Amino acid sequence: MKKSPADERIAELRKTVADLRAKKDVKGLQKLSEEIKAEWLTKKNSTYFPVMLDVCLALNSTRTTEPGINESIRDLAVAAIDSPVEKPAHIVAKLLLFLHGDYDYSTGKLAGEKWVAERGIRAECWLKLCTSIREQNAATPKPTR
Repeated sequence: MKKSPADERIAELRKTVADLRAKKDVKGLQKLSEEIKAEWLTKKNSTYFPVMLDVCLALNSTRTTEPGINESIRDLAVAAIDSPVEKPAHIVAKLLLFLHGDYDYSTGKLAGEKWVAERGIRAECWLKLCTSIREQNAATPKPTR
């Protein structure tokens, strides 16, 4: 069976992420995350969510002292989470873990009113995820016997 152009593009992006991760090319991954976000914003196709997660995982696992890694992860994760497009709950949960483990947030660099605001945003995201999971479970047909 022939893949659709969208599926071929997703497969190509996932291969690129894997190649850059294997090379530990952080700058390449950061550039790719910007390209994926820009491409996704024009299409709003839900098939991009796993690729967005792949990039966040790759950036996190190839972390170096180069600046901007946390920002790249956060930017992509927030774009996906805040999107009104329907997305799989397991993807949202994993992206939320990236936000929760954000270096500035978890080490106390983010403090005062900024921390309070960020904490509220993150709590709201987790509550939306829980609601989504409950709604998906409620919509699942129940066994008859």
